[in-house]
Amino acid sequence: MAIIKVQAPVAGIRGTVGGITYSANKSGPYARAWSRGANPRTDFQTAQRRSLSTIPALWNALTGVQQAAWDTFAALAAQDRTNSLGETFSASGYNWFTICNTRLINIGRSTITATPVIARPASPTVSSLQLPFLDAQIAKITYPSGEWTASQDQVIEIGVVNSTGRTVEPTNFLQLLLDQAPPDTDNVFRVPYLDRWNLAGTAYKGFVRAYRQTAEGIRSAAGTANFISTDSAAYAATADDYDGSTNYGLRGADYTTNANSKLTIFSAWFRVDGGAGTIREFLGNQAGFYSFAINASNQFQVFAAQPSGASVIQYNSTSTFPVGAAWYNVITAFELEAGTVQLVIDGVAETPTLVTGPVDTAADWTRADQSFGARVAGDRFFDGCISDLYWNNAEYLDISESDNIGAFISPSGEPVDLGADASFPTGAIPILAVLGGDPSTNIGYGGNLVNQAALSACSSAP
Repeated sequence: MAIIKVQAPVAGIRGTVGGITYSANKSGPYARAWSRGANPRTDFQTAQRRSLSTIPALWNALTGVQQAAWDTFAALAAQDRTNSLGETFSASGYNWFTICNTRLINIGRSTITATPVIARPASPTVSSLQLPFLDAQIAKITYPSGEWTASQDQVIEIGVVNSTGRTVEPTNFLQLLLDQAPPDTDNVFRVPYLDRWNLAGTAYKGFVRAYRQTAEGIRSAAGTANFISTDSAAYAATADDYDGSTNYGLRGADYTTNANSKLTIFSAWFRVDGGAGTIREFLGNQAGFYSFAINASNQFQVFAAQPSGASVIQYNSTSTFPVGAAWYNVITAFELEAGTVQLVIDGVAETPTLVTGPVDTAADWTRADQSFGARVAGDRFFDGCISDLYWNNAEYLDISESDNIGAFISPSGEPVDLGADASFPTGAIPILAVLGGDPSTNIGYGGNLVNQAALSACSSAP
């Protein structure tokens, strides 16, 4: 490689001519012999090539009038682009047709033939980036509340450097997340981390670029920020002790804005201290139209009925949970319309044993009372400790994906911080989220329950 110097009227040289590649780095301009680059065949690279391969046929299917309209669109000053020398230039109509439709294909939207009419959106504001280290596998990006609307898609890029003092963006940005139409109530997004980088450490810094993208493939300028890595694995869960006879919570009414549905995401950490051979409930409602429990065979069990009382689903785990000092985590999710039922025990997928269903009918979650740690009738008491119980009956989460499992349990088998409003797993606040195990402090939207006897702290925590 040779260092070169340019003078007026030449401002810079980029590209390859005659087998010589001209470029520049922080040390200045240079020239080197051209060589074929690596072909890592990443998932994103493969998807990009697949998208590009479809564009010529789409362009050729346009009429001459449509192609001319794209040329006119491309010539507008609003569509000017910037090259590697920092100079603006106008791309062709075909280039813009390719840019917009590749973006739409990659995010899962339909391609367009007419030129875009939606104005370029403003860049988003990034409030924070939690770049984890140790064994955490999910980075978290936070925006101001209401930053996103349903008419905008989200594109995220992150670059990581081993220097907390660096202020200049790195060149290793990778596109991590394409999120179609985030709801306007979402302000926290989970980003897969370990599948793109090795573990970071305390001396690392993450740079984030966030873009708004319209339904026509027009993208905003980047909203940028940078943050030093933090140990998100340092979250310390707490737990409360249920004595198997008096400790449980009652809502005294239905949960606020509760609604029947065909969906559920449930997760709980627990230790079993007694009650072997009996049913011990985590959650239930008046007249027992649903139940999350440990059954008489010491298996995890889920039951839900429709308003008529007929079961829409009942299933058990194969794993059993004996009395002892061990802590366990259960995650389960179902989507009755699709007939999907999933179960994960201590971070490992397990095939649930179906007793009834699934039936494509909404479960009856809505009753005049709701219970935590026992049945509403005052029996089936849980005997043991409960920590970080989460229930969302308005959404489904595919827990066959490791990233989604990682929203509840870390690779080392420890609880994950669900966030101040427990919106971390899906981006939305659930109906019930009890950090620790005290249902009188529900950070979900369903409202607090009333403890029927005073709880005490558990002697251990997960």
